[in-house]
Amino acid sequence: MKRVTIGAALLGAALAGPAAAQENGALAALVQQGRHWQAQQRPDLALRSFERALLADPRSPEALAGAAEAQAALGNRPAAEALLARLRAAAPGTPAIAAAQEALRGSQVERTAIEDARRLSREGRVPEALTRYRDAFEGNRPPNAYASEYWLTLAGTAGGWEEARRELASLAARRPQDARARVAAAQVLTWREPTRGEGIAMLAQLARDPATGPQAVQAWRQAVLWLGTGATAEAPLQAFLAVRPDDAAIRQRLAEVRDPTRRAAEAAAGPRQDGFDRLQANRLADAARSFESAIAANPNDAAALGGLGVVRLREGRAAEARDLLNRA
Repeated sequence: MKRVTIGAALLGAALAGPAAAQENGALAALVQQGRHWQAQQRPDLALRSFERALLADPRSPEALAGAAEAQAALGNRPAAEALLARLRAAAPGTPAIAAAQEALRGSQVERTAIEDARRLSREGRVPEALTRYRDAFEGNRPPNAYASEYWLTLAGTAGGWEEARRELASLAARRPQDARARVAAAQVLTWREPTRGEGIAMLAQLARDPATGPQAVQAWRQAVLWLGTGATAEAPLQAFLAVRPDDAAIRQRLAEVRDPTRRAAEAAAGPRQDGFDRLQANRLADAARSFESAIAANPNDAAALGGLGVVRLREGRAAEARDLLNRA
């Protein structure tokens, strides 16, 4: 009899194993779905997914935390607090508690103050916008719900970019599920020329991720347009068109970059400016070499021809000066 009981127990466990694994897989899928909707700023849809997950496992820390964050984002503070209490009872030491608490802190921020700050920022009144944000946060650090937009606003000030860059990188590292933070950490890099290439590469990668794609594409597009019409802009523009081939403005910019006349003019721009700088310093031989380099790149560069004409005039070579100035 004992053998039969043991055998039955083993058979039951064997049959239960696949079912339990399937149930765990379904639970994980629902939680992942909820996180996806949170990343898309749809707490209403996220809450549905987390509630379905809680029907499968009422003590799931991930589902409880996600549901609490979603309720907080929807402004349902009592419901969020009740879920947080359940989370503390179910998993006292889980890091998810801190995330849910942070979401609750964000839900206490006065929404009208945030809207005022956003309006001021859109109007270009950035110092006033930052003050309004800080008032809304009561002098504390920005809650996660508003951190990305606050740091991006600060990045637009003369002395705030470096701090904003560090804070956004830290935020994205702490919250890999936060699509806004990941995009903002890449976007802010494109606002300065030395880091623009790195930011564009990051945005190109994020644009291929369904969670971050819609936000990343807009920031990526703006960044490649900032590259101008120099030869170095060609590859980034092509990379963008590989993902968005119907973007008319990007296609037009790429055509401008490839225009041979424009390329010749831009190739001559640097030497031409060097020529004028050296002419102003009365370094006539150096100025002549710079102007000649510009003319070699673009024989019809009127400014370089005129500059070389002035050099020849100062050197006493009047006939050459006259010819150059006539060509100019």
